[in-house]
Amino acid sequence: MIEMLRKYIRFHANGFEQIVISLLLRTKRRGFCWMFNLWMKISRKDVRFVYSKRELRYYATAKALPGRKVFFKHERQGLVNYRQGLSERANSIGKTYFLEGLQFNDGDVVVDCGANLGDLKLWFDIRGMNISYIGFEPSPEEFGCLQDNIGTGVAKSVGLWNKEGSFEFFVSSQKADSSLIEPKHYESVIEIPTIRLEDALEGPVKLLKLEAEGGEPEILEGLGERLADVHFITADLGYERGMLEESTLVPVVNFLLERGFSIRAISHDRIVALFENNIMGGGK
Repeated sequence: MIEMLRKYIRFHANGFEQIVISLLLRTKRRGFCWMFNLWMKISRKDVRFVYSKRELRYYATAKALPGRKVFFKHERQGLVNYRQGLSERANSIGKTYFLEGLQFNDGDVVVDCGANLGDLKLWFDIRGMNISYIGFEPSPEEFGCLQDNIGTGVAKSVGLWNKEGSFEFFVSSQKADSSLIEPKHYESVIEIPTIRLEDALEGPVKLLKLEAEGGEPEILEGLGERLADVHFITADLGYERGMLEESTLVPVVNFLLERGFSIRAISHDRIVALFENNIMGGGK
């Protein structure tokens, strides 16, 4: 019976997947996990979901990563991020942000702005890289999972902006689109503290990753003179800023080129760009 289902799935792969996802999003908690795990078994994928009634959240496991739990809060988060597998998710992050073309050493500082659940750290962990990770995530639900997903890394529950203060934060946890800039769609509004990134960093930074749903220009402004201490910047600059859903590609490129950075790589499906500090350049 299961083998017949596998043949059917292979023949109608895309349509079947969308049907299953639609059905899964109508379920909750242990029913969601049971149905998802059956799907993964049929699909011969090793990722499994577990719902913790005590913690009121989920975690994902995989046979290829014994002992590792990746926590998440919402059903859609789990499906979007992990249905292909944990290693596959990490590899996707690495490819999206051009990590594979860079050389990292133990102790290198990696700053993750818009850390969400901390999947960037998963890429390094799978490869046994002992980097010094700092993740910023102001959304309360994601921050709780981030803390448990990054091991010895540092998680900071604060917003990043071009000035200190207290601002409205538009929460969109289901779609990972939370932002300090009001988007078209969001679930709730909370008040959060903001800081300038320059006040949170010390010493050289090997990589700064930005995914701030349109707030990238303000975060870079908040780096001040500390921008000179950053070797690489990889940033998601897609059409996510505000009600008009504008791209931040042009303002970020202009800002960094004027301050001694060059574009090292750029993708077009998500508009992600990798920049290198010219003074620190000359290699990986």
